[in-house]
Amino acid sequence: MSGGGGLAAYLQQLRDTLRDSAADIEPDVDERELGVDDAAKFREEEDLRGGAVLKGTVEPGQGGGSPQEGDLVFLHYGLMNEHRDVLCSTSAEHGGSGRPQPFVLSKGRRMLRGMELGLQEMTVGERAMLDIKPDYAFLHKLSGLPLPEGARREAPVVVDVTLTHWVPGGGVRCVGPDSDAFLRTLAPGEGWESPRAPFEVSLRLTARAASTSGRPEEGGVYYETPAGEALQCSMGAGQLPPGVEAALGAMQRQQEAVVLCPVSQLCGGSLVPDPPGAAGVRTGAAAPDYAEVRLQLLDFSQVRDMAGDGQVMKRIVRKGEGEFPMDCPLEDSRVRVHYRVRAQGQRQWAHDSRGADGQGTPLEFDTGMGEVPEALDMCVRLMLRGEVSALTSTWRFAYEGRQDAPKGLQPGTPVEYEVELLDFEKEPSQHALAGEERLQRGGRLKEQGNQLYKQGKTKLARIKYQKALKLVDRAFDLESEEQVAAASQLKASCLLNLARCAEQEREWGEALGWCNKAISEDDGYAKAYFRRAIIHHCLGDEESAREDLALCAQLDPSTLADCERELARMERRAAAAEAKQRGAMKGFFDR
Repeated sequence: MSGGGGLAAYLQQLRDTLRDSAADIEPDVDERELGVDDAAKFREEEDLRGGAVLKGTVEPGQGGGSPQEGDLVFLHYGLMNEHRDVLCSTSAEHGGSGRPQPFVLSKGRRMLRGMELGLQEMTVGERAMLDIKPDYAFLHKLSGLPLPEGARREAPVVVDVTLTHWVPGGGVRCVGPDSDAFLRTLAPGEGWESPRAPFEVSLRLTARAASTSGRPEEGGVYYETPAGEALQCSMGAGQLPPGVEAALGAMQRQQEAVVLCPVSQLCGGSLVPDPPGAAGVRTGAAAPDYAEVRLQLLDFSQVRDMAGDGQVMKRIVRKGEGEFPMDCPLEDSRVRVHYRVRAQGQRQWAHDSRGADGQGTPLEFDTGMGEVPEALDMCVRLMLRGEVSALTSTWRFAYEGRQDAPKGLQPGTPVEYEVELLDFEKEPSQHALAGEERLQRGGRLKEQGNQLYKQGKTKLARIKYQKALKLVDRAFDLESEEQVAAASQLKASCLLNLARCAEQEREWGEALGWCNKAISEDDGYAKAYFRRAIIHHCLGDEESAREDLALCAQLDPSTLADCERELARMERRAAAAEAKQRGAMKGFFDR
């Protein structure tokens, strides 16, 4: 068999030129100078010249070109051992489906490497016998066919193969859990997003048994959506077979495609029947059976798991204006919404911002400030102007710990919202802000964090402080020493406030780390030493606590009274703890 590559042709030409030479000259090629792919190709060419794969044509083809890597091929094949015993076959005589199998050459679910090389020298209709040595059969690392029962991995194989049809691979993708389904685009889609669980999709579908020729739409139809109608379903809900869901997950809106899928992956959808005969599992020397599904993805709606654990689910009811997510209020923004809420499963709304006459005033609030339930805040951040979304939430993300739950909602019960984003004031991109603008915005974020801290919302306060830090950390275009000093002061203040949040949550080690960072930013920051002294005391390091209080008073004499009062409090607490410990030990020895 000829290797079919430029390197092989070059070597043959070189041999012909030097045929009369007394020495058997071979090209001096150092594989270390070649790339990984080139070296593998070189070794493969050498193996082919040594007879690793031998091809003999049994029936000639129709001509017109041969498939290459990435092309979609359809073939009948029978795998035989060296004694010509059939190991695996597409033939009905040997238990196969009687229909050709699809493969994408050198991609996805692979055949034997020797088969891939042989097919690249065949034309449509050609039947050939391939004698393949073990290293290009089941011992080859890229060979993807499973080892048939009774076969030896170290043995050579003979393949009787017929190329029934092939199509260029420009619009072909390998999909499915094992890349064993092949999607061929018929009409491109729109946009970039693809549906995924738990998105809701609208599609048309025609499912057929694979044709005997391998050409599309020649097999018998076993399911088709009625004319003029669309199938409405949810991804991940078991309504569609897994092979169809895998194909849809690689498609865009309005895309049309044909997916060739193992029959086993077309079973189990509650809205689509299993292929005929799918229950009869083929065994022995049978090759896997395939079927063909034509898909048109009409549309899909985003259904998002906002909390990551199913507690807050968002579904689009009406699309908004713009592109997701660029035109959403992802960052903290001032927003205007209408919303209504009710207990899940109820018909009556417990509250509607539009009022009974539909003329109510919209709700206006700042996201990220805890002004509305967390579920509502999370939802609005991922909406477009004019969008209407339905939201389901557990009580935890709705009204737990809040005092603004509408009457009629029972504590602990899940709730449903319907939200319309009317408008929002989008903050400019951080990358577009000049140095002074970054300082001003960072200062606003810090003040918002302070408000949240005073309200006991330390989780939200942390987020504000960290956003402020991120802003000033990237302020590389500060124009004066005053701006540089202001940025450093803002950073130190935010770091110390993060320490106070951690302290409030009794995360002493984290609080100590934030204090250390604040002091590294500004080693003359008296408040940071005072706060670190308190944390050292809580960690039992009395000596370090006293040292920090002394430094605080030295740096800012106005804090002297506070430092003395804190030192006295620490000493009282230490004395009380010591007395308690002595009492416990006395009781122990009195036993």
